[in-house]
Amino acid sequence: MLSHLSYSPASPHYSNSPSGWQFAATSLIIMGKRKEADMTIMEVGVVPLGTGETSLSPYVARSVKVLREAGAKYEITAMGTIVEGELEELMALATRMHRAVFAGGVNRVLTTIKIDDRRDKAATMTGKVAAVKKALG
Repeated sequence: MLSHLSYSPASPHYSNSPSGWQFAATSLIIMGKRKEADMTIMEVGVVPLGTGETSLSPYVARSVKVLREAGAKYEITAMGTIVEGELEELMALATRMHRAVFAGGVNRVLTTIKIDDRRDKAATMTGKVAAVKKALG
């Protein structure tokens, strides 16, 4: 939920029209906090390219250490790592994970990110899995 909206009269996109306040979307600054219960879920895959090896485990471990050291809630899967938290925190973690693989001595890294950012109700990794299991019966 948004706590309030604000705008800057000094913005070049602002004008006072006869019909009232009018300004472009680019000048609208939305400042608000989401409810604490709301969580974003991110799946991230960080893959080094050109290593000359078929095993990626040492590189994956480097990226997952970033999550462990940050105290993030995550789950490693066979095809990627799932993390939950606030969107801004997740994006920062994905960047750090990406850079951690470069620190392993590779020259090219391919990172894929999928984000599930639900605003109508709280969503968690375990909740999504439980919903599917319930539907299975």
